[in-house]
Amino acid sequence: MPGQIDAVIVHCTSFNPVPSLAACVLNHFHMKHTTLAYTLSGMGCAASVVAIDLAQELLQNHRNMRVLIAGTENITTMLYRGDARSHLLTNCLFRLGLVGIRIGRDVTSVASRALNLNIRALAPLILPWSEKLVYAGNKIARKVFKAKIPEYTPDFKMAVDHFAMHPGGKAVIDTMEKALALSPEHAQPNRAAFERFGNTSSSSTWYAWSHIESFQGIKRGERLWQLAFGSGFKCNSAVWRALKTNLHRHDAWTDQCSC
Repeated sequence: MPGQIDAVIVHCTSFNPVPSLAACVLNHFHMKHTTLAYTLSGMGCAASVVAIDLAQELLQNHRNMRVLIAGTENITTMLYRGDARSHLLTNCLFRLGLVGIRIGRDVTSVASRALNLNIRALAPLILPWSEKLVYAGNKIARKVFKAKIPEYTPDFKMAVDHFAMHPGGKAVIDTMEKALALSPEHAQPNRAAFERFGNTSSSSTWYAWSHIESFQGIKRGERLWQLAFGSGFKCNSAVWRALKTNLHRHDAWTDQCSC
């Protein structure tokens, strides 16, 4: 019930009106006047994970608080109507009437570097000891004994069951699939979200997540890695553990087959 919500967090990268979107939600649903309102804007596609982090901070500092997170986007506000090539990137990334422009390697290389930094910070927190030992042995062999061997990529599939990655484009998905050594099945929800909805900025990972629940299902105890890129350039992660089994078919995918 709206009256039971203590805080509302709305993330929307491209549309930032006054009154804020969070304030509009409070007013529309007649929430209590003590409800906290936060609107996250201008953070790029990674704002969804930033919203989760903000909610976590609120829950850790306030007992028995209920927090509602809402993600939305208005992609058309990012349409660039000029002819300066350096300004056309957003049109290309968000399918805004642009065909035939090729994104340079700089975008994917920056994304790859950000992903590697994120992996290095996250890996020690979620990987099993078997993977940590193999990785440590590989690093010692390369750094101490100068062994001419490739850097070992930890197998995150041993720690995570599902991957809701940012479907920001084919090149972005390919980069993450290769970097994490994912199977086509693990990457499919992200490709499906991109093919059906395109790059919807900060709301995109929720579409990938809903595809996983709709067609693969998430069982109690399984882990899901939510990963997104954003402005800055940033790469944000959140690892979730399911508290219950969820096989719900979401409205966004009700007309889709499981193929």
